Amino acid sequence: MKTIKYLFLSAILVGFSACSDDDFDYTPDVEPLPALTGGSVDFSTYVSLGNSLTSGFTDNALFIAAQQNSFPNTLAQQFALVGGGSFTQPLMNDNIGGFLFGGNPNPQFGPRLFFNGTGPTPLAATPTTELFAPTLGPQNNMGVPGAKSFHLLFDGYGNPANLALELANPYFIRMASSPTATVLGDAMSQSPTFFSLWIGNNDVLGYALSGGDGTNPITPLDGPPGVGFNQTYGALISTLTSGSAKGV
Repeated sequence: MKTIKYLFLSAILVGFSACSDDDFDYTPDVEPLPALTGGSVDFSTYVSLGNSLTSGFTDNALFIAAQQNSFPNTLAQQFALVGGGSFTQPLMNDNIGGFLFGGNPNPQFGPRLFFNGTGPTPLAATPTTELFAPTLGPQNNMGVPGAKSFHLLFDGYGNPANLALELANPYFIRMASSPTATVLGDAMSQSPTFFSLWIGNNDVLGYALSGGDGTNPITPLDGPPGVGFNQTYGALISTLTSGSAKGV
């Protein structure tokens, strides 16, 4: 009986060894994918407006690697497959983050944070991006870290003279076409065929971070464009769609 059992096992082993890889082809059938198309949407000139989430702001700073991973840049890479054009961003000079103000570091806009094993800490490096260098001009990514809804309509938000008054934003100063430009105006100067608008977080976030002490109030719900949230958002949408552009 033992001999018969061993002969049976040997026969099974010979059978397996005689099988070739061709006998076990489990490649699934793959159906051809439909051709990519933009449908009724023209992606040739995509402009994005928003705040830090649009710009790629990461680890409490803006730096090249984070900007390259911004959601508008990711979208633009996909839009390029269906007729989308080039997509420019106001890239910082380095992966350090932060600004130099006339050659001097500014603690409010310092290097990005990293996790040192215990907690977040600033990178031990000096920024190389000079705020007061020649302006970059309008960019496809018009995301401005810290911007509230009404800031996109404010014609002094990119004016260096307003920094001391805390009425200007250094990130917009770098890409504003002029000291009196608005974020919305510079976006529209590019004649966008498609846009994305992500704004409104900071209208409440500042209030929350300040503990609701009144130093950073929530944007009023109603008021004229540039003041009230509803009217400001309505003005943004009506302007962005005025040239028949579609968007999200």
